[in-house]
Amino acid sequence: MSRWLIVGYGRAGEVHAAALSRVPSAVVAGVVDSVPAAREKASAAGYAVHSDLEAAIQQTRPDALSVALPHDLHEWTVDVAAANGLAVLVEKPLARDAEEAERMVATARTAGVELGCLMNYRAYAQLRWVRDVIAGGTLRVRSVVVEVNLPAPVQVPGWQTDRTRAGGGLLRTVGVHYLDLLVWWLGVPERLVAHVTGPNDEVAMALIELPGDVSAAVSVAAVAARGAGVRMTLFADQGNVVIDGSRVVSSPEGMIPPAPEADGVDLLYGSGHLEYFRAADRAVGLREPFPVRGDEGLDAVRLVDLWYASARTGGWVRL
Repeated sequence: MSRWLIVGYGRAGEVHAAALSRVPSAVVAGVVDSVPAAREKASAAGYAVHSDLEAAIQQTRPDALSVALPHDLHEWTVDVAAANGLAVLVEKPLARDAEEAERMVATARTAGVELGCLMNYRAYAQLRWVRDVIAGGTLRVRSVVVEVNLPAPVQVPGWQTDRTRAGGGLLRTVGVHYLDLLVWWLGVPERLVAHVTGPNDEVAMALIELPGDVSAAVSVAAVAARGAGVRMTLFADQGNVVIDGSRVVSSPEGMIPPAPEADGVDLLYGSGHLEYFRAADRAVGLREPFPVRGDEGLDAVRLVDLWYASARTGGWVRL
């Protein structure tokens, strides 16, 4: 059995704890949060609560930390995990910028501990299938269109609208999911040109050039609630793959994706967290890398940095 300490019990921390509670080989050893109301909520859910991370580690002796804190505290938790020889899984994005993420990756590597980034979209069976058919050469993609439409006003915790704490706006906090998928499916981009408008990135658009002469048009926007949703379309030689949210709704003839997950759909952000934590717990038990490693989380953070850099200069930037 692997013992996990949940660090942070906001919305994401609740999902981390709920998902791990459904993994038979995992034990939620406790929840750490400095906010009394969060500790009360965790206690009401049946978890042992702590206000101090170092003290909680000494008392609970966990195997891993699951971090769901504001982005400006991610590096601190990795420092603590490294000092205590613990694997540490950090909620996306890995950090507020690439420089911070690079330090986190280096700290974990020097200490010999595993660092992971919780990119739950990679855990969906149908999105894994997309990667497999691309990697295997069955689907030869020529271009991609990603449309991320979020309800406006976007209901997020106050710290997420503080760019100093979050490291950016909606592009950093939400768009990073879809940039990570592009990298995972098609490789690290070569260059991009981008635009961002609004104090919380209410409209963000980019044209991204990927390996193999593949281009991607990506938009992240706050829109009227009725227009909210995510659609990704991969245009390929064999026909198009269309994805709504995390589900493939159309694919070329003869290319049939696996059935979507049925377990965990009642979690706040869907079944991806449960699937990810199942894999993450196996990794902790076997002392293997997490399903999404820290350096992969760094790639996604770096891509967001470049998007912002291009928006400032108005020109193309290279990775």
